[in-house]
Amino acid sequence: LLDCAPVRGAVDGRLARAARRAGVAEGPLAAPYFTDASALAGPDTEVAIVGPGDAEQAHRADERCRVDRIDESVDLLEAMAREW
Repeated sequence: LLDCAPVRGAVDGRLARAARRAGVAEGPLAAPYFTDASALAGPDTEVAIVGPGDAEQAHRADERCRVDRIDESVDLLEAMAREW
């Protein structure tokens, strides 16, 4: 098992500001599941957990995602990249 520190996003960081300008509402400050963000985050690395899936579906044998949610996520990620 991987033992990673919790991810702590900077609410005033460059990535968070770009996300807000792109229309992302602030999400939960904590989540009870593992994400790769834990392994990628570092003192000089901002991370955001954004995507089309539902946490309840993550890492399940029958994991699935609605196609319209994927399309929405593509639009959102493109907007975040433009705002960056």
